[in-house]
Order: sequence, then C-alpha cells, then structure tokens
Amino acid sequence: EIEQAAQRRQQYVWLILADYDQLDEGLKTGRLSAEILNQLRHIIQHREYIVVLLSGSCPPAELSGATWTDYLINVRMVEVAAA
Repeated sequence: EIEQAAQRRQQYVWLILADYDQLDEGLKTGRLSAEILNQLRHIIQHREYIVVLLSGSCPPAELSGATWTDYLINVRMVEVAAA
C-alpha cells in the first residue's frame, strides 16, 4: 500500500538503516537471521519506489556476520568522508 501511494504521487519512500554494523553484530550473535538481508535485497531489486539507504562506519566487506556482498548486489556504494 505504501509503495502504491508513492507511485501515485510519483514520490519515493526512503528506508534508512543507520549503523548497519549493528545488523552485522545481530547476525553474528544469532539475534537476527540472514533473512533480513534477503528481504533488503528483494526490496532493492524489485521495489521501484522504495529506496534503501544503509550507512555504517566501515565497508561491508569488513563485516563478518554475513557475506553482505552476496545480498547487496545492484547497490551503489558512496563513501562520505568527514571534512
């Protein structure tokens, strides 16, 4: 319903997840399932009006709770450095 409303208005819904390294910690400890990454991948690939923004303090390749690169295909990484 949210995506349909966004499409009618020609607007985007932003799903913003800050500190994705905390998600990685949850995956390592078993508090979270890798299914959350499958769901994010599905949204990124198939939901035209939903934009997913993940932010963190280190590149996904440095995380060890899951193989993030397997799930986050078709994403664009943008490095933002402090001035």
